[in-house]
Amino acid sequence: MEYTKLKENGDEWRYFLQPLTSIHLKSNFTREIESNGNNQNTIILIVTGVLVLAIALMNFINLTIAAGFSRSREVGVKKTLGLGKYSLGMQFLQESAITVFMAVILSLGCVILLSGSFSSYISRHVFIRDYWSIGLFLTGLFFVITLIGGGYPALFLARLSVLRALGGVIKISKSDINFKNILVVIQFTISTSLIIGVIIVYKQLSYMQKMTLGFEKEEAIIIEDPSRRLIRKKDVLASY
Repeated sequence: MEYTKLKENGDEWRYFLQPLTSIHLKSNFTREIESNGNNQNTIILIVTGVLVLAIALMNFINLTIAAGFSRSREVGVKKTLGLGKYSLGMQFLQESAITVFMAVILSLGCVILLSGSFSSYISRHVFIRDYWSIGLFLTGLFFVITLIGGGYPALFLARLSVLRALGGVIKISKSDINFKNILVVIQFTISTSLIIGVIIVYKQLSYMQKMTLGFEKEEAIIIEDPSRRLIRKKDVLASY
């Protein structure tokens, strides 16, 4: 068909440049060499990961404060011996940093062990060592979690009164109680939302797998589009 007739029918061909970085997630053109990723799904996975990390962070803060109650006499003795708030705070912050570092190493080991199964599931090869940005991300994540997760408990334990700490009696201010209650409420809200989301996705997938298609898919004939013969030569093109 001539181009003038195409344009009269409201159709036309246009050439334009596309950034290489936007091909995988932001390209929805027909007759691509292979199926592209979905930017929306990627954002959903990132948000889910951040929410799960937030739940773990809130648990870490609450558990650190709860564990600090049993160390009140230790804080009292160290303050009596002349140890200041800054030194005490740095001690608890360093202990939190060690815990976070061990958690990062353990999680990284789990990712490396499970990367093979995950690659088989998504039909793509995933090599953690090929992405140097992951190292920078884990380093930044380590410092952020250490400062947020260990900073508040360190300040809370460092400002304990000497007499109350030695006596094992800890007085919690109203603001501290409100802060802990807010963490618990946020944690349960996020957990409930994620559980509801998982249930909805599971029901949708179950419905799609069990629904009647109206035809026997095993007896269907698939005819390949001749215009997509370039896809069969993608390995040859990738070698150049």
